Amino acid sequence: MLGSYISGHSGYYGIRYDDSGWSDTTWDGVDDKTVTKDQYRVATGLPIHFERLAFNGLTVIDGPELVWKDDFNETNPITDSEGYKVRNWKMLDQFQNDMIDMFRKVLDGTVRISSRQEVIDRTKVAVIQDVTKSDKPGGLHPSREDDLYSSYPTLFEGLYRMEDDGNLAYNHNPFHCTGRYPTIPTVYSLTDDIAKSMQVKINQSEIPTRWKTIEEKQSEFNAIFPEES
Repeated sequence: MLGSYISGHSGYYGIRYDDSGWSDTTWDGVDDKTVTKDQYRVATGLPIHFERLAFNGLTVIDGPELVWKDDFNETNPITDSEGYKVRNWKMLDQFQNDMIDMFRKVLDGTVRISSRQEVIDRTKVAVIQDVTKSDKPGGLHPSREDDLYSSYPTLFEGLYRMEDDGNLAYNHNPFHCTGRYPTIPTVYSLTDDIAKSMQVKINQSEIPTRWKTIEEKQSEFNAIFPEES
């Protein structure tokens, strides 16, 4: 979504954060087994929201989506002044104290949403998805759709992907292991002068030969992004 925004294909983008996409998962490289959703909290979304608001120019938030779990609960009905029974609701603490407070910080200016140019200047690197053909068979894992429409599978390895996490459909951990590298977007094309001001443009078709090892990739990115970020 960040790629569609900075490349000029969309005027804004958004996020929906809830437990429907959350999984506490053990990754062994073969099986994709969801264990629980026990680690999910509304508060676990705050660093993800703030990154997108303050650094990545996000302007739309849908959620928390599961209203009856994260936002409001129905309590016992009450009787109004005319004798009618009325349904009654209460706001849940995690909605009031986490999400509502986050909006307050945006509205009072504590958190400033970056402009598109500022996001591009900070991001510095974008991958242009120029792959048009795939020799992979159909099916879910692996699939030719991944080649044509997804980020390069191992792009985030050695950068900000958690070490015990997987790639593509096996990527379950929404957090970054370091703040050194910003989110690396994949774009279809760069549509205007602002988008084309991206400092480093990498064609996806060149990635298999661009870095032979993770260390080579780290060296290139470390030269672009300072250790203290």
